[in-house]
Amino acid sequence: MARINGIITGGWNNWQTTVSQNVYLPGGLHTITFETLKGEYDFARLKFVSFDVPKSLPGIVEAVHYNTGGDGVGYHDNTPANIGGLYRNDRVDIRVNPQGGWNVGWGQTGEWLKYNVNVTKPAVYNASVRVATALNGGKIRLWLDDTTDLTGVVDIPNTGGWNSWKNVKVGDLTLPEGDHTIKVEIVQGEYDFTSLSFNTSNEAAMLPGTVHAVDYMNGGEGIAYHDNTPGNIRGLYRTDDVDIRLLPEGYTTGWNQTGEWLKYNVNVAEAGTYKLDFKLATGLDSSQIRFWLDDTTDLTGIINVPNTGGFHEWMTVTKEGLVTLPAGNHTIKVEIVTGEFDFYSFRFHNDPIVPKQGVYKSQPKGYPKSVIGDSNWSDYTVETDIKLGANTQAGGNTGIIFRVNNPADGTLLGQNRNDFLQGYMAYLAADGVHLGKFNYNFKELTSTALTDMVGNWQHMKVVASGTRIKVYVGDMENPLIDYTDQSDTAFMHGKIGVRSFNSESSIDNFTVMPNPVE
Repeated sequence: MARINGIITGGWNNWQTTVSQNVYLPGGLHTITFETLKGEYDFARLKFVSFDVPKSLPGIVEAVHYNTGGDGVGYHDNTPANIGGLYRNDRVDIRVNPQGGWNVGWGQTGEWLKYNVNVTKPAVYNASVRVATALNGGKIRLWLDDTTDLTGVVDIPNTGGWNSWKNVKVGDLTLPEGDHTIKVEIVQGEYDFTSLSFNTSNEAAMLPGTVHAVDYMNGGEGIAYHDNTPGNIRGLYRTDDVDIRLLPEGYTTGWNQTGEWLKYNVNVAEAGTYKLDFKLATGLDSSQIRFWLDDTTDLTGIINVPNTGGFHEWMTVTKEGLVTLPAGNHTIKVEIVTGEFDFYSFRFHNDPIVPKQGVYKSQPKGYPKSVIGDSNWSDYTVETDIKLGANTQAGGNTGIIFRVNNPADGTLLGQNRNDFLQGYMAYLAADGVHLGKFNYNFKELTSTALTDMVGNWQHMKVVASGTRIKVYVGDMENPLIDYTDQSDTAFMHGKIGVRSFNSESSIDNFTVMPNPVE
């Protein structure tokens, strides 16, 4: 158990990070309970960090996560104590980063920091450091395993202030696979340092698969992208003019305006037809997007982008119809025909395909569930056939679970909990069809009475679109339940599956398909 002291952040939209040290975690599957002991606050996420566990590359390495071992092993610092007095109890000087978290500050000539990393594949990595300084003349160098000079001496420009952060490219670095150390040498100070970034943006992404928007190819303006504004507005992740911001899920391109475009190297494993969906957010109407193959072939035509309800309200949009891709290496260009929207990823796939493997059966007692899919799935239609058996107990039910996140079996540590998931359930019981919601508890939302439910096969369909949920039984044209979740905890994405509760049931012919774009 760890106790975390709260801090006053100055407002409900002023986010800060607090820390609890020396939390021991055993290996294996466990649950973490976050208990509010006192006060009121908004809570975004938990992050567990081990300073010596290698950081995975490609990825981001935070400056304050240097190795343990003390001066001369994990770092060298010229001052006898942590000037900022924050985050770690050694000599490295650390201060609060106004953009969130902490950064290494007061970086002086001759100091260095060392990081354990794991390079997941040998490649050429586009590497940059995120720095801030009000001084001229800063210089930096990166070393691999203490012996290989990766970058030579790289100049650090005056960024305009100690809180004016800029990503500075330090080179295209060839890194070998496996566990290594990266040493950041402050050849000449003074500057503050918050992170290292390593990405392999010029490598071809494999299709079918997901491509993240921020992983566009290298080459600069007019080759890898076109951006209407000079400079990366937030200065995050990459060091060119594409505007990138940070989400809890990771980095995304933002402020995408009419006429801008991004280009990606891809390798199509097999020629054929594919489904295309893409994840975006916008608070505006009338945005449009188009995808091109090798700059010349219009893959999709112009696709209308719906208003998702805000620039923090993410939606996965599926193109109506299939897209034909040839095999081999190609480029995909994403054109912002009409802006503005934020763009997170796109995916070519032939999912979801659920093979029929006989009839699912559940026992009269218990609460089994089974889920498939991706937690990013959002708008889809799920259908199945359900028969409630004669031994179904009072209160027993069986149905479709959807928009499912964080499911667990509920039996660990003797908890005996049947509500360990987040999402919705449309289910059949002896008295009719019901719709309920799980959020580590269960709440019935609405229901419709039906007769002759036990012992007969019933065909059930659920259509989830945004916050609106429609449930059909028997008649596939007219929903028996048409419900819009207007609560603050409406679930917008998640996996799909089936669940039974104290019901001897059979389930067959389970299918799921993305909803067409209207």
